[in-house]
Parts: sequence; C-alpha cells; structure tokens
Amino acid sequence: MKTLVIPVAVLMSQLIAGCATPLQYSGESTADPTLKSDIARLILNPFRVRSTCEKIDGIETKVTEVRPPIPGDPSDLRRLGSVTETWTVNACGQLYAHRVLIAPSPKGGTDFVVSRLPR
Repeated sequence: MKTLVIPVAVLMSQLIAGCATPLQYSGESTADPTLKSDIARLILNPFRVRSTCEKIDGIETKVTEVRPPIPGDPSDLRRLGSVTETWTVNACGQLYAHRVLIAPSPKGGTDFVVSRLPR
C-alpha cells in the first residue's frame, strides 16, 4: 500500500509544480499583478475546459481606450472612469482575443468584465 502512495505523491507534486509556472505577460496594461491574475483566471478557466491545449505561451495586453472620470455623472462607470484593454492569449499556436473593461468599483477595489472577441 505504501508503495502506491509514494508514486502518487510524487506525481501530484509534479503536476502541482507544472501548474505553478508563472504566466508570461507582455504589452501594456493598467492592471496590477493581482488584478492581472484575477482577469487571467477568468479568461483561462473556461479556455482550459473547452480546449485540449495545455500549453499557454503567454498573454499580450494592450490598452485600447481610456475614459477619464466625469465628476457628477449619475453613471458609476462614467463618474469613476474606465479603461478597455485587449488581452490576447497565445496557446498552442493559436491566438484568442478578449475585451477587458476595467473600472474602479463604487464600493472600493476594481471591477472588470471580460468578453471573447470573434476570431
């Protein structure tokens, strides 16, 4: 019984170590490292479920629009300002683009919305 536990433990540690490889980002983004990680998780989790590709080569980010705050506007999005970015995942030789809207939350912190762009 113990002989099975050791190989399984070794296998699990290798799998976990493989998953712990840091994601490579390039380009410009207004997101800090924590926000990048949150956005990437939202983008990559469904991708990993739908795809047989296990090799994420990186994510390229690009700021595409900056909307400055408009004081006094009744819309939180306009009053607080927002940024739109394009995040392109490079996985197994294919590119998958996503629109990411980032805005300060009226409750504190940052809100974001991700939508996949057509190929």
